Amino acid sequence: MALMKNPSLLLFGLLVSVLFFGWGCNNGNLQGGDRLLAEVSGKSLFLSDMEGMIPEGMSAEDSTLIIDAYVNRWIRDAILLVEAERNVPADLDINKLVEDYRSSLLLDNYKKALMEESLDSTVTSEELQAFYDNHREGYYLENDIISAYFMIIPRNTPDIGKVRSWWSNMSPESLLELRSYCTNNGTHCFLDENSWFSVEELAAQWPRGTVNDRDLWNEKDLQRQDDEFFYFYYRVDKMTSGEIAPMEYVEDQIKRLILHQRKIRLVEETQDKMYERALRNKAVRVY
Repeated sequence: MALMKNPSLLLFGLLVSVLFFGWGCNNGNLQGGDRLLAEVSGKSLFLSDMEGMIPEGMSAEDSTLIIDAYVNRWIRDAILLVEAERNVPADLDINKLVEDYRSSLLLDNYKKALMEESLDSTVTSEELQAFYDNHREGYYLENDIISAYFMIIPRNTPDIGKVRSWWSNMSPESLLELRSYCTNNGTHCFLDENSWFSVEELAAQWPRGTVNDRDLWNEKDLQRQDDEFFYFYYRVDKMTSGEIAPMEYVEDQIKRLILHQRKIRLVEETQDKMYERALRNKAVRVY
């Protein structure tokens, strides 16, 4: 009854029924050794078009479900495409759009291959520092950040007494011992004074309800524990939003920007060389 109230749905339902009925009644219909699954206004869908879509070992019942779903979706798209072809605006140059898109794909693919083959992706610490020194005014902090030592150690980790002793000392020698301990025991440790974190990022590492942003900002040394872990925190430095960010905090951004600039230069230099070669070979004519 619902279909009868909607002529367009009825028409579509009849069309799908006819197409699927035709498929079912012509399972033996092969064209060029391929099986024809459906047709819409001269557009054809063959079984070979679904190559790779059906995993090996799938049951016949599951394979049929996949084929039925794909055919149904293809029919709907084909009907829409036919209607779109009938309503192409007079001023729409399809061939030009296709050629522009083809050119864009070819250029993008060539640039990608050029980057993989010729781009030097190594950025030295000297380059990072030089870029930062020349552009530091563009890196203002948007939130408060903290430089800190931070460790999460399982409660069953051996020699926790030594860990506490090293931590309470916090000398260069003790830091070396802690770093060695973390490496040997595979614990979760941040022991680089040049590592910076947002306050919210650090607070999220603690057991819920034990430490908040204010605690990390105000306290120099914090230790907590729960049923599974010991937590150690020692603040080295802190900076407020609005200050110029330390280089270490924006290092990844700077590296991406340096590489982006290199990519632009590489493409421009390659284009210049090709242009000069084309002129020498008289492959360019301007009328």
